[in-house]
Amino acid sequence: MNFRMPLYHAAAGFTRRTDPVAQKRKASRGADVFVNASLSAEALLMLAGLITAIPLLLFAPGARRIPPSMFGLIQYVVPTLQFLIGVVIHREPFGQVQLIGFGAIWIALAVYALERLWRAKVRRA
Repeated sequence: MNFRMPLYHAAAGFTRRTDPVAQKRKASRGADVFVNASLSAEALLMLAGLITAIPLLLFAPGARRIPPSMFGLIQYVVPTLQFLIGVVIHREPFGQVQLIGFGAIWIALAVYALERLWRAKVRRA
């Protein structure tokens, strides 16, 4: 926090700690929010990091257990679901250009998946 205190505040005897303008600037930037929060808010803030880390820690071993080709295909599912939520629920605009791009991506993924299935079938035979 590097800002200059107005001269009239210094003349009035305010320091950076007691200056009301400095306090508002500090609060608006989020400084000391954690320190001044209630105990329940502090606990929730601390648990938020743990709650965020747990799925990430479980994701890594899960990703190692499936083939990379399957993992790559699954990575397209989440954006597709987000897209569907946006278009269907939130009524996001979806024009012809977006439809062509979306269709091209999924046609390519279908070709890739079918080719992988065909190769697996040929290997078994």
